[in-house]
Amino acid sequence: MDENDLLNEGITNFNKGEYLVSLSFFSSAIKMKPTCKEAYLNKGITLNILNKPSEAIESFKKSLELYPNYTSSLIGLGNSYLKLQNYQEALNYFNQALNIRKNLPLALEGKAICLYELKNKEEMNELLDELNNNKKNKNIIQYLIRGNIAKDENNYKEAIDYYDKCLEINKESYEALYNKALCEIELNQKDKALNDLNEALKINKDFPDALDAKGCILYSNNDFNEALNIYNELTSKYKNNEDYLFKKASTLFELKQYKEAIITLDEVLTINNNNIKSLILKGNCYDKLNKSKEALDIYEQIIIKDKENELAHQNKGQNLLKEKKYQEALNEFDIVINLNKDNYNALFYKALCLNKLNNKNEAIEFYNKYINEINNTNNKEQNKDKENICIAYYNIGLTHLKEKKVDEAKEYFNKSIELDNNYLKAKIALNYINNNSDEILNLFEDNNNKDIIDENLLLIKGNLLSEKEEYEKANEIYNKILEENTTNEYALLGLANNLYKQNKTEEALEKYKEILNINKINQEALFNKSLILTEKGNISEAIELLDQAGKINANNNINILNQKGICYLKQEKYDEAINLFNSVLNLDEKNLKALLGKGQGLFGLKKFKESIDEYDKLLNIEQFNKTALISKANSLMNINQKENALELYKRGIELNEDKNNNCIDLINYILCLLELKELDEIKNIVNKAEKLYEEQKCKMTEKEKNFVEKNLEKIKRKNKRLFK
Repeated sequence: MDENDLLNEGITNFNKGEYLVSLSFFSSAIKMKPTCKEAYLNKGITLNILNKPSEAIESFKKSLELYPNYTSSLIGLGNSYLKLQNYQEALNYFNQALNIRKNLPLALEGKAICLYELKNKEEMNELLDELNNNKKNKNIIQYLIRGNIAKDENNYKEAIDYYDKCLEINKESYEALYNKALCEIELNQKDKALNDLNEALKINKDFPDALDAKGCILYSNNDFNEALNIYNELTSKYKNNEDYLFKKASTLFELKQYKEAIITLDEVLTINNNNIKSLILKGNCYDKLNKSKEALDIYEQIIIKDKENELAHQNKGQNLLKEKKYQEALNEFDIVINLNKDNYNALFYKALCLNKLNNKNEAIEFYNKYINEINNTNNKEQNKDKENICIAYYNIGLTHLKEKKVDEAKEYFNKSIELDNNYLKAKIALNYINNNSDEILNLFEDNNNKDIIDENLLLIKGNLLSEKEEYEKANEIYNKILEENTTNEYALLGLANNLYKQNKTEEALEKYKEILNINKINQEALFNKSLILTEKGNISEAIELLDQAGKINANNNINILNQKGICYLKQEKYDEAINLFNSVLNLDEKNLKALLGKGQGLFGLKKFKESIDEYDKLLNIEQFNKTALISKANSLMNINQKENALELYKRGIELNEDKNNNCIDLINYILCLLELKELDEIKNIVNKAEKLYEEQKCKMTEKEKNFVEKNLEKIKRKNKRLFK
């Protein structure tokens, strides 16, 4: 077989589409006869078909060395440079061919494409008119170019008409099918576009642009597995194509194959380490893998390269938010807003940061700005926006709730539920306001493993369990919150209050101290700490705390005035105490604590009849008030109305179970019985008083302890017969 036979076999296989086989025959012909210009020409054409333009250029140049005026090789070189997008070099070769043969159609067509790509409109239009004068089967390029011009000007329907004219001339024009598909994509005719791309790929299976466009449609249709197959094929052939590698990584990201996506993105960044969109996507992958440190490093790299990259600053802020670095996150969102005042997502995240930093009013301002922006852009139907609006309404409601603005809180929780009837947080909060504790606990039970259960909802659950006196369960909840956020003052407050109710006063004091280190104006912590200090006899320190608490919120002054009055009673500053209780009664004439405290102050001043008047006012409001009954009995004893006093002691003692009685009350009861010579029950009552004293003496003042011990000893001494 000589070189001509090899050449003919190559052409035969080329016409069958067996390009690799034909290539081997052309190479064999060259090996047999290195001066065979036709073999070099056909090898170059085949290499172009196989999308190897650089190798094709070598072959065409070799044929031109043998025959400098070989127009087919000049056209081949032009086509190779077209594939490499070197339009000026391609134009040079097409012009060389036309200098040799003036009206050579393929050279004219190639030149027209170059002029189009180089945006030389005037010369291009002259050339298109010249092409239009050629025979019909030769002017497909002018329709293709006119279609491309219309496409570039967004006249997609006009462009499609031109591509259809191309296809009337040559139904196997894969370039016309491809460009027509691009227009159909823009017109949202994706099914038609897919059909045209599939037809183009049947004609030319090695058509990367068509394959890429098909991958984009599949990706946009959420058919990620099929899209991945396409980008795997493209990246295996074109290993250094940044765009194909990026699209493959994007598809892997959607398939939640984040580690594989990072590997692919590293390939892109090896080719071009300044590929910003690949760095952004790599950061997003680390976000999904919960690797905030790695993600932050990526976003820092981007910001070093591009200080005004809005997305990098926003993603960095979101990661800092996850890391609970709220001030740093806030700084990033401020940068984003300065870069783009219309970035409503930055408004939302800024509000979240302000909320976490306890700048509640400013947080509400930015939540409302975010909501207004969403409403103005008519973007509420987007799922993410809907979710964020629910969060915004919920957080505004929560802020109002913490400030005891119940009606405002209800309004925002209802707004959240109106937007999403399944929004659990708002449902729980609304039921909490309405005291539907069983319904709330059911909601927790039904949604126990959902991510939506956050620290605020856990706080509500802990508070409900506390109200039910299930302190250990409640404390578990509070401790769970504190494991994640050691500075959550509300969880600390719930824990401290429960420890106090469980008589773990030292532990409670430590927790109140922690709270006040976080927020020195937490009124409830100041008030409750003062209660413990009062019980421990640290009255002066307790009064200091009450004074601090009184400066914070005037709405709570009644409780503070009452407690401060109790402190003055313990210091035997009866006039000061009575003044405070009178201040309360000026605000609320039926305030039971103030009536009781005033009565006890008058008792301390030995104004027994006046004290009885105050107790009577209290008992007219609440006739079974045990403390008032016993306090009135004490006053009656001092004006020698012992029988009346005994009746009140009995009623007061019987109202409470033994564990709720006060041993001092029992001592007074016993003394009354002794005065009236009613000795039958004394021994049992003394035993109860002794037992209670052991339990209660840790909370008594020295004066109270002396009173109990002195009288117990006196009772036993005077009634030795009873206590043998």
